[in-house]
Amino acid sequence: MKVSIDPVSTMNCENCGAPLKLERERHYLFCEYCNGLYFPKESPEGLYLLGAPSQVDCPLCRKLLVLARIGHFEVLACQQCKGLLLDMVDFLSILEYLRLKYPERRRPPQTFDSKELARELHCPHCASTMETYPYGGAGNVVLDNCLKCGILWLDYDEVSRIVQTPERVQDFVPWLDITSIRTQSEDENE
Repeated sequence: MKVSIDPVSTMNCENCGAPLKLERERHYLFCEYCNGLYFPKESPEGLYLLGAPSQVDCPLCRKLLVLARIGHFEVLACQQCKGLLLDMVDFLSILEYLRLKYPERRRPPQTFDSKELARELHCPHCASTMETYPYGGAGNVVLDNCLKCGILWLDYDEVSRIVQTPERVQDFVPWLDITSIRTQSEDENE
């Protein structure tokens, strides 16, 4: 997600207290006063919070979103409600990346609260009402998107729920069990 950001991070240097500057292409923060380098730590969800404020408000709590990364994908994260705003075209690739990185999928499926479908969020780019719908894959989460702007909002823990919950497997219904079929020649030989 390429958005304009303020290169001065919301984080301060641990050595001198000065604001850190984001080196966007190198994925670290730099202190111009004492030359300190800071490498963001990865969250359990695979998120690296870079802390550079964007010009985009959180659709849920209206605080400024900050730049973050999941792998090589840029996303915007809310430091208050922990939600994520990302480009819809990156969504499936992000899930695939996280599933490869964290292959264990032991989280039991959860049901979602149907009240979530009635929630009305507004796109932080165009202010249109975002579409709200249940995600068709694993995790039983409710997604919010703006088709016009091509963005997707995920509440806190929804990415983890999708990635860590096993895919639904249809019950096997043997309409024809070929292991029990015998040919006439097999019957005659017995």
